[in-house]
Amino acid sequence: MRRPRTRMTHYVGTRGLVSPLRDPALTLRRSMLVNGLFKYVEEIQNLDVGYALRFRRSHDRHDREELIGAIADYIIFESRNAPQLTFEVVEEPQDKAFWLHVRGIRSDQDEGTSTSILLDSALPYLA
Repeated sequence: MRRPRTRMTHYVGTRGLVSPLRDPALTLRRSMLVNGLFKYVEEIQNLDVGYALRFRRSHDRHDREELIGAIADYIIFESRNAPQLTFEVVEEPQDKAFWLHVRGIRSDQDEGTSTSILLDSALPYLA
């Protein structure tokens, strides 16, 4: 089943969290993980030192398991390749939604790192 497209509510900015990868295979893997994750994203918000992705809980067990797997894969990959990042899940029980907060920007990071890497990988889902 094809998922509806989502819209980005806040631009994440040009300074960011995602470290550029030198290995083309890792860059491709990141792109695949981000695309898998963004199938489920409802909203993106800019945080002081990162960004937050909002997800709605599905009633379908298969969709829930797929989303949990996509989030876990993304966190594991970024933890290995960008160890400065931290991840937090924040629940909104009244809305049956939750947020994945990704933080970890360092003030000494160069301008070459950007969350736009994350967003560029997900553009088909944000149109």
